[in-house]
Amino acid sequence: MDHHDGPDSLAGPRDDSTKSPTHFHMDDYSRGSPFSCKHSFPSRDGSKKAYQSVGREIDDGRFSDVENESSNDDRLDFSALKVHGRERELQRLHEIYNFVRQRGLGRKQKWCKGETSVAFIKGLSGTGKSTLVKQFTEELIEQSAPPGSPCAPFFIHGKYDELSGGDPFSAIVEAFSGFAKFLLGEGNGAELERIRKAVGDELGSEANALTAVIPSLKPVVSDEALRKGSRENARNKLKYTFQMFVNAISTETRPVIMFLDDLQWCDSASLELIEALLTDVDLRYFMFIGAYRSDEVVSDDEILKCCQRIHSIQQIEELEIVNLPMSQLNLLVQDALQRDNPEDTKAITKVIFNKTNGNIFHSMQVMDELQRKLVLTFSRVTFQWEWDLEDVDVENLLSDDVMQAVTEKIVNSHPDLPRVLILAAYTRSSIDAHTLEYLTEINGPTIESQELLRILDLAVVDGLLTNSMGSKFYTFAHDRIQQAGRYY
Repeated sequence: MDHHDGPDSLAGPRDDSTKSPTHFHMDDYSRGSPFSCKHSFPSRDGSKKAYQSVGREIDDGRFSDVENESSNDDRLDFSALKVHGRERELQRLHEIYNFVRQRGLGRKQKWCKGETSVAFIKGLSGTGKSTLVKQFTEELIEQSAPPGSPCAPFFIHGKYDELSGGDPFSAIVEAFSGFAKFLLGEGNGAELERIRKAVGDELGSEANALTAVIPSLKPVVSDEALRKGSRENARNKLKYTFQMFVNAISTETRPVIMFLDDLQWCDSASLELIEALLTDVDLRYFMFIGAYRSDEVVSDDEILKCCQRIHSIQQIEELEIVNLPMSQLNLLVQDALQRDNPEDTKAITKVIFNKTNGNIFHSMQVMDELQRKLVLTFSRVTFQWEWDLEDVDVENLLSDDVMQAVTEKIVNSHPDLPRVLILAAYTRSSIDAHTLEYLTEINGPTIESQELLRILDLAVVDGLLTNSMGSKFYTFAHDRIQQAGRYY
């Protein structure tokens, strides 16, 4: 998916990317999860800390133009909060990555119990499958920061969506298009040349089979290989060239982690390519993570059949993500409302849990709805979030329909935001600001670049969109938000 090729179509990582996971998808998990709440007010230890939001740094409680105009100090900011209760799943992902990084895979190696390079994460919508992967990659960033620590992996990410589910290879194209754009970015010349040579050695004249499907990889493949390639054999050799390409870019010093999200909407051609990759016993230093909604996959679904065939070659780690119990949800609410004592938030957590049964996405929408309806407010006297549940019929006040809650949230935001989200919703799950500006130009009054960025950044603060720190790429924080935009 992507595949908007405007001048701002991807912001490459900074020059220090060799010491932190290299993210190629617009939502690079460096920030922007819909589960965060930070304020530019005294922290729990009483000290004022610099506040960084939507790519702008504000010191000592002073806000940028976005915060000044929108009073973001008294609104919940859902942009980076981590979810509690996923320690076991996080540990297992780290174990898989460490196995891949330290030993690699290969035909001659004997597999031991628990050793695998593949993890599938399943769960209901809104339980935090993507957020689990986000937390995993953020922890890899921290691990790679100290001097002398191993270089972090390449991290490539694609996401299927319901609207483009029939497009062959959509998420795979998105993932590797981002990879190509990173390599072509400033300061990555040495990495590009290394990979061009490795790809040339592996693929030779067969590179055209791959670039026919992922045209953005052409600059990564040597000109000589492209000239020699035969389009006639491209379809027959696609699986082979895909295997060889991934093998060429995955090395002991820079493993590759590939994350494909929302596999319940995956097309059959993509499944064949994924299966070919994960059943290649010679592939080394490569980790695959797939996520899908368990309630939208039936027992004879193609994705499950694909998993069975992969399992016949190597073990698969299946991680099931469920709704949070009330105790874990309370920790999330406590963090969001910046309270020191978990006892303080038990009452409001109970209200949220009774409405959402611990579903993370729904819980965040309920918190936002409580704020919009002034049950939850930020006090400029005490500089903390406060709520009054005694004189309010909260049960009837809150919407039972999460889509209705999301729609109300959009309506109560910036007046131009509904139009922007509608345009974005009918493209892909991710879009760049340059393309959005063009779409506003051909679909009504143009929204100028700076104003559009301000609107999009407010949507990030509200948890409707996510984006990479300082970039102009934006991703819907959840499929329900994209759906709300389509049916608005």
